[in-house]
Amino acid sequence: MPDCFLSYAAQDKELAAWVHSELSGHGVSVFMTGVTLKPGQKCRPMATTIWT
Repeated sequence: MPDCFLSYAAQDKELAAWVHSELSGHGVSVFMTGVTLKPGQKCRPMATTIWT
């Protein structure tokens, strides 16, 4: 289960990727669309698995 959920606007994708990298580098498990959730993958099954 991830330690945090990283939410970002499309125009901030590069910054979000950097934040994800920094957090991950410090041992924090991060949920971030495009990394944890791949394009076309349904969010609800992933969220149920993560937050239950």
